[in-house]
Amino acid sequence: MISFIYLFFIGHLGWTQTEKVLSHETKLTGYYPNASALEGGFKDRYGHKLNTLQDFLAGKVPYVSVAIDYKDDMSKYMKTYFCIPTLDKNYAPEMSKKVRKKYKGHILFKAVDTGNAFVHKKWKKMDICVNDKKASYDNRLNIQASILDCNHLVKK
Repeated sequence: MISFIYLFFIGHLGWTQTEKVLSHETKLTGYYPNASALEGGFKDRYGHKLNTLQDFLAGKVPYVSVAIDYKDDMSKYMKTYFCIPTLDKNYAPEMSKKVRKKYKGHILFKAVDTGNAFVHKKWKKMDICVNDKKASYDNRLNIQASILDCNHLVKK
């Protein structure tokens, strides 16, 4: 019974196929707020606190911080919003009702961070901000996925 309800819910996440596909082959990894040189600190490249996936799912922050390439033609994607359909499905059971309703079942990611690991990678790599080291190793997160433009979900 529970699996039927879960499958029913997943089938109704609301993808309309109108979102522009930016990449089909992006390798997702996790990073977390930490003072180490590898993780890069507690703030994004604009000086704002990093927003984690777990805080977004709980309705505590308006988006999840992501790190991407910022060189060349990729700079235009900084401060823009993305959706990742596979992660919407993978984390649906943890999404609060408030977030599910507000964002129509989508997790909203915003490109606000970068690092040397991303230079000239274009869409080949994206880091998703999570709570801690353990969450960064979650198999639901460390995958190849499609990235969609989701700026339309944000009210200007």
